[in-house]
Amino acid sequence: FRSSAIAPVCKMVHVIFIVSCGLNIIWLYLFGNEKFTASFVVILLLELTLDAMLGVASYTTYHQAQELVQKGQKLDVVLTQLLLHNGIGVYETWIAIAAQVNLAVALQYEYDISSNKAAIVALSIILVQLTSWFIAEITVLDRFVRYTLTVYPVVVWALIGVIARNYDKDKTSTKLAVAAICVTFSVLVARVALVIIYHFKRALYSKTTPHTVTVAAAATKDQ
Repeated sequence: FRSSAIAPVCKMVHVIFIVSCGLNIIWLYLFGNEKFTASFVVILLLELTLDAMLGVASYTTYHQAQELVQKGQKLDVVLTQLLLHNGIGVYETWIAIAAQVNLAVALQYEYDISSNKAAIVALSIILVQLTSWFIAEITVLDRFVRYTLTVYPVVVWALIGVIARNYDKDKTSTKLAVAAICVTFSVLVARVALVIIYHFKRALYSKTTPHTVTVAAAATKDQ
């Protein structure tokens, strides 16, 4: 409702979202008609599309945030990180879990692999993805996705749903799912702690512009 020369969200995010909606429709059609291998390929493309959307949104916000903060529009940055980035995080993580469920179904019904083994494969991939994401977001991606925290609650929520529906204490897949929930919750606690520490120790944005610092330093030197 107010004009600004810059914005924390670029138009490409909207374009990618439209593409993701189309892929979602195709996946629903294929999965509903029991074309499980084909639907798995499509949902992988959907997952990659959402990864791209989060990447573009986070990159744009990071590079526009400093100027927005200096112009007194810090709330724009905060709301974009809180609502948009975390919203995409919820959607992307849910699709990532759905992709592994789709894989397990395909392995069971189209490749004659037992449900227990198929679930183990899917859960193992989820754990690898989760571990890789955690390492990436606290290192090379920290400045872009520091405040995107919804990945872990979604994983816990989804896995609890899987266990509630398919619980069997004698199956290895059930034990692995319980272990995955415990690991994910522990990582979530560690992630929140790191975000708090980084927020105060390694702030991403400052209200002081490089130009202001230069002028102040020059004035001090002249005195």
